[in-house]
Amino acid sequence: WHIKPGQKDSQDNDVWSPGDIEIQHACLNSRQVAVALTGGDVAYFELDEAGNLAEIARTGSGTDVTCLDIAEVPEGRLRAPFLAVACHDKSFRMYSLDPNSRMDERAMQALPDKAKTLCFAVLHSTQENG
Repeated sequence: WHIKPGQKDSQDNDVWSPGDIEIQHACLNSRQVAVALTGGDVAYFELDEAGNLAEIARTGSGTDVTCLDIAEVPEGRLRAPFLAVACHDKSFRMYSLDPNSRMDERAMQALPDKAKTLCFAVLHSTQENG
């Protein structure tokens, strides 16, 4: 695999992979990358302050991934808090990206069919609080 951050002054990052493992799906934001691999593993990468991309964690669901998504990094934060993953077994999983509980499964939901896409959306309230 070859992952290249989209910054002028960043270096290319080569990530070793066994020959029979392929990237099936990928998602990213300005500081994080997640890739779904054959066999159901999901590898999670973060961009450090020096602009280097490093694999931080990996998890496996035991079934191939159909889609995944990671939200944009919230203003004032270093990372998005969650990674959403849908699998061929008609399940949806939400994983934590917090450094203290990285790739811990936070939620799981059975779906009526295989998900084809996932998308985080920011909803803004039009009501005043209080």
